[in-house]
Amino acid sequence: MLKNRHIDSSQTRIDKFYESDKIDNAKQVLCNKAVAKFFICCGVAFHLVSHPFFIDMVKSLCNEYEPPCPNTLSNMFMNDELTEIIVDQQLTLDKESDLTLESHTTTFLAEKINEVITDIGPEKFSAIVSDYAAACASAKRIISDTHKHIIPI
Repeated sequence: MLKNRHIDSSQTRIDKFYESDKIDNAKQVLCNKAVAKFFICCGVAFHLVSHPFFIDMVKSLCNEYEPPCPNTLSNMFMNDELTEIIVDQQLTLDKESDLTLESHTTTFLAEKINEVITDIGPEKFSAIVSDYAAACASAKRIISDTHKHIIPI
């Protein structure tokens, strides 16, 4: 004999427990982004997205998900990810103050060294010592041309 039972509306029904036959658009986009990140960040060749083993693995996780073709993955998603990165960088840069983007150029280094020499007094310097990076070496030459008694070491 069957009894009429009161069903709680918050209780999961068995027919809702398993995934539906169709993947919704939001989940497709989310999966595509995850696949793109995996391929890009792990350095996996894009053509492997169409490899049968990869497709089998994806289908075992979500049977209705169709991974993008290699061209779509490399073009569309790469551009989307790149755009997102550029926007994030721009937002980060917009928040910055006193940001110097030319810190290792020859001209910048020479100007900063010259400011220090001028503030302290050129007579108190006999040499400039730095590493041999190209910009440093060029900056030392500029300073020694300006201040003949200062030797670039």
